[in-house]
Parts: sequence; C-alpha cells; structure tokens
Amino acid sequence: IARRASAATRAPESEWRRINLAICQEVTHHIHEFNPEHLTIVLMAFAQMNFVPDRKSVEHWVHVVGVGKASEFAPRDTMTMLWAMQKLGFTPQPALLEAQCSNAQLRIQDFSNQELVTMLWCLTKMNYTPSPAVLSAFGTAMDARLGQLRANELSTGLWGLAGTDYHPSSEFLVRIEEAVNARLGLFDAQGLAGVLHAMAEFKCNLHPETLVNLEREVMAANSADLSTKEATLSVKSLLAMGHQPHDLLEKLKQPVDSKDTSENDFSDCRNWSPEQLLTKVRALITGSGAIDPIEMSMLRYYLQESLKHMDPKSLASALMALAETTDEIGTGLDLDVVCKVVRDNVTGLDTLDFYDVVLSLAAMCAKKTFQPPVPLIVDLSSQLPTHLPRYPTGDLCNAVSAYCLLVKYAQHPPGDAVVALLGVLIEENQDSFEGQQKTDMKGAQIFLSQMSERDFQERIKMMMHLESSTKSQMRDHASASSVAGGVSALRSEEEAQGMRPTKWQ
Repeated sequence: IARRASAATRAPESEWRRINLAICQEVTHHIHEFNPEHLTIVLMAFAQMNFVPDRKSVEHWVHVVGVGKASEFAPRDTMTMLWAMQKLGFTPQPALLEAQCSNAQLRIQDFSNQELVTMLWCLTKMNYTPSPAVLSAFGTAMDARLGQLRANELSTGLWGLAGTDYHPSSEFLVRIEEAVNARLGLFDAQGLAGVLHAMAEFKCNLHPETLVNLEREVMAANSADLSTKEATLSVKSLLAMGHQPHDLLEKLKQPVDSKDTSENDFSDCRNWSPEQLLTKVRALITGSGAIDPIEMSMLRYYLQESLKHMDPKSLASALMALAETTDEIGTGLDLDVVCKVVRDNVTGLDTLDFYDVVLSLAAMCAKKTFQPPVPLIVDLSSQLPTHLPRYPTGDLCNAVSAYCLLVKYAQHPPGDAVVALLGVLIEENQDSFEGQQKTDMKGAQIFLSQMSERDFQERIKMMMHLESSTKSQMRDHASASSVAGGVSALRSEEEAQGMRPTKWQ
C-alpha cells in the first residue's frame, strides 16, 4: 500500500486520485486485519501526499485500530498516527486520545526524546488535555530528560507541555531555566519563540540576566528567519514575564516579514504612524471585545515611543489615549519618557491641549500607574496663569480638581502664587458653579490653602491612607467628572472619620 501511494504522486492527477480512493476502499475492507504499524504507514503516506481521505473512513480506521488495539501501539506508532492526523487536519475523537494517552503513560520509559516531545506537541495542537495522571507522567519524563534534549526538542516539548493544564513545580522551573541557558545560541527563531512562550505560560520567575540574554538571542536571530508572528510572540512572552525588551522593540521597528499579519492584527504596529496608533487605541477601547493586556502593552509602548516625535496637539491626544488604556496590569509605560516629553512641550500647548494633558496625567495618577515628579508639577504650575483664566466654568472645575490630584501624588506644595491664583479664580466663578461643582471647588480651595511647607508631608500621609475609599471610583472612570469628584470624596471621607473637622468647616 505504501509503495502504491508513493507511486501515485508520479501519476496524472485523475489517476493519482483514483489510486488513493482505491487504497481507502482496501483499507476499510481489511481494517480489522490491520495492526498499529499498518495504520500508521497508511496515514503517513496520505499525509506526505497531502491527500485527505473522507472523515468517516478515517474515524472508522482509528476506532478499530487506535482504540480497539491501543495496548499494541509502540511509542513510534502513537507519535506517527497523531502527527499524520494533525497534518491531515483531523481532530481525533476523545476516546482515541484517551486510549493512546493511557497506553503512553504505561510505556513512557520506552519513548525516545523525539517521540515524547512530538506527542506533547500533537496533543496541544489538538487542544486535548490528558488526565492529571497522564500529565504527571509526561511532566516527570520531560523533567528527567531536560539535560538530554537537543535545542529543538526542548523547545517543542516545553511548548507542548505549556499548552496543557500541567503545572510544573518551582524546582522544575529552575531546571527549565538552567536547560534553556545551557542551549543559548542553538535555538532558531521559531524555537526561541516557543521556549519564551512556554516559560511565560508557566509563569517562570527568571533571573534578570536570563531575560536579557533571551532578548539578545531573539535580536541575533536572522531577520529572514524571524517572522512577524514569531517576533510578536517573543515580545509578548518577555512582557508577560515582566521584562521590557526595549532593545528588541527598537530593532523590530525595521521592516520584517509581514506575511503573518492582517489589517486587523496590530502585531505590526511598530511600523504605524502616530495617527494610526491613536486610531487603533481608540478603536480598541471603544470596541466590545476583550483586549489582550500584553498586546495592549506592546501597542502602548510604540505609542509612547512616538510621543518623542509628536507636535503638542498630537501629544495631548496621545496622552488621552494612554490614560484611557492604562490599567493596573502591564502598562508598558516608561514614565521618564512621558514626563520629559510633556515638559519639553508644555510651553507649546494651547489652552485646550493643556487641559487634556493635565486631565490625562491626573487619570494615570488615579489608576495608580503614574507618580508625577516635582519638576513636572513646577512646569505645569508655571502655565496655570496662562490657561486657567480662559476656561469655562465646567472645564475650570475639572482642571483644578485634576491639578489637585497631581499635587497630592507628587507630594509637592504648589506655592503661594498658585494657591492665590486658584483662590481668585474660584471666588470669581463662585456664582457660576452648580451643585457638586461648588462642593468640589470649596474642597479644592481648602486643600490648596493648607499646602504650606510646614505641614505638607503630614497632610499627604493623612490623605494617602484614604486612598481605598476612592480607589474604585478613580480606577473605573478616567473621565473628567470622576477626577473632579476625587477631592470632594476625600473631603467627605475625612469629615465622616472625624479628621480635622474644624479646618474642613
């Protein structure tokens, strides 16, 4: 049968198909006489010719032989059958995989390294999770052979094991790191991506030196071998393990193979213009689908890098996008870059852009992802006399509340001149404030008036411990109204807890 199948590839297409269909009929007729080796030879021959038999026939074959004679399968037969079915696009029935995994557990010592890692790879590609007992056997076998596996076998095996529900022990994770370190320089681009993905899935707590070395390995990969898909997977994995691969991201700004991307995939976002980045961020945060936090971290990184080349108006829009997408997990923000860009452009901001920048920075503070440095507060304070008098009542209220939040997180008193200016503006607009605005501005005025150097640190400590009372409000809403409500909420909480009631009054 194998010889006839091989000969079919040299026949005309009509004859090639006729021969293969005849073989399928013969296999079905004689299937009860087949042993495991016979079945794997036929499936392998079809896989090598890319000829896909009808599904019912294949399901019948593997049920009769793969399930009924599972105990007769040698490790190579199991590996070959699963590999061929995966290549042909068949997803085996659970009964077949359960029977083969149970047999593999009993014969695990007989598996060669290649057979073991290929079976793990096949099970993950088929989205099948074996029983805990079988997984334990596979994990123990992988652990025992870490020192024997070649680089490509280590990558394949770890990738396959990471696709199951297996949870390696901390000792196993240490040995994985040692095995990967020992093979640095031997992985190809695909192998590196697989290793990084597996270690990220296992939540390996790698040494910083190991993470840096892995980033360098990916950077050293031949650009012709490093597809966009592999580059993106490597970056995502490094980010998931808490490592910011700045050098790798810089290198990937150069064009790479984009055959794996589509217009709906932002793995190629390194090549986008600032306007494209902003458009994509807004589309993601307004969409109904779930946002992958690691991919969003990548997108934020490139948006952050593009800040350096933006004009003041684009900078204000970018900061708004960053504020709306920043959360408590994997922000990917380099705050030094953000602060430097804002300080370099603060004098070029018009009144509306200044408003957007202040509220965006305050929203990042509210989400606990940003602590403004003192020089930034000084620069922002210097621009308040230029912009605040021009705001209508509502915007003035929001801007003052946002500024108070920045002062609180910077732990730096705003200065008597700023306090006096805000006091005058609040008094002048007192009759225009409505409802909650009056309460917020009165609280802001009291907060700022007590920001003397003498008692500033004591007040900040007292206000910081009230964070829990407003944390959910400030985290869930990055809008101007929620930022504005922060000062009022802090004041009300202090009154409720009996703290400094006479000063609040």
